[in-house]
Amino acid sequence: MKKTLTLAAALLIFGATASQAKGKDEPKSAEKTAAVSTYTLSGKVTDLKAGETLVGATVTVNGKKVFTDLDGNFTIENVSGKECEIQVNMISYKPEVVKVAISNKENKNIQIALKQ
Repeated sequence: MKKTLTLAAALLIFGATASQAKGKDEPKSAEKTAAVSTYTLSGKVTDLKAGETLVGATVTVNGKKVFTDLDGNFTIENVSGKECEIQVNMISYKPEVVKVAISNKENKNIQIALKQ
């Protein structure tokens, strides 16, 4: 039993030392060191016919999912890329997909109207 514990402890120490050494010798790639610009997208979801805001609509951008608040507003932070697709879904409404070009000079304020 004592040999097993000693062997396990030695393996843990060796493994920790090996992983630290690997990180020191590994060259840094351009992907790891390049700064990625991220942006904030915000907007409002409304009913196309009535013009009323839609509470609880699902808004998805690049895999990030949020829900609209009591005023139909949404905000998604840390969006990267030059263009993105905003997918909006709400029960009893037709799904909507909007393509948006992202600019680093502005936060988008997107208005999306859903049809029933």
